[in-house]
Amino acid sequence: MGKSILVLMMLAASMAVKPALASEEVFKHPKVGGNRLDWCFSFQKGCGEKAANAWCQSQGYKNAAAFSKAANVGLTRTIGDSSLCADTNCDSFSQITCFKPPLPVAVLKYEAPTFKGLRLDWCYAWQKQCGKPAAEAFCQSKGHGGVKSFQKAAHVGGMTRVISNSQVCDGNCDSFATIVCQ
Repeated sequence: MGKSILVLMMLAASMAVKPALASEEVFKHPKVGGNRLDWCFSFQKGCGEKAANAWCQSQGYKNAAAFSKAANVGLTRTIGDSSLCADTNCDSFSQITCFKPPLPVAVLKYEAPTFKGLRLDWCYAWQKQCGKPAAEAFCQSKGHGGVKSFQKAAHVGGMTRVISNSQVCDGNCDSFATIVCQ
């Protein structure tokens, strides 16, 4: 495999584990069915927040983070039952800010994880801080924020390497069957 392809694959993998940020978007004079969105979800019911949340959800967002009223705009349509308000006193939204929470952080599962060419030892330091501390250090060494879960592999029948100082265990060593990093 060419060096540039390997670098690109490593870059893509590192980008996949970065957390996505929450997002907000402001929509001015939102419409439904070609008409201004009515202030109420259905005829005179669920006004303000319920209508704003439903509109944001129809746009692929979780909910409305903020909204403001536009009074007496004329023709509007409700999002709940598509009824029209054709009076000059019909209220709408001057703007709605929709919110989308961050996507979950990518999770990577490592089967029989290795460290510097050998199976990762079950303990962070020689026979100390076993299990989670070693798994946590392994995940952080791979650029992840932390460990989500792990499973022990007892007596792996080969050498393992301690992550804290690279010491080698060469008999009756415990390791990890899997580590899931996040």
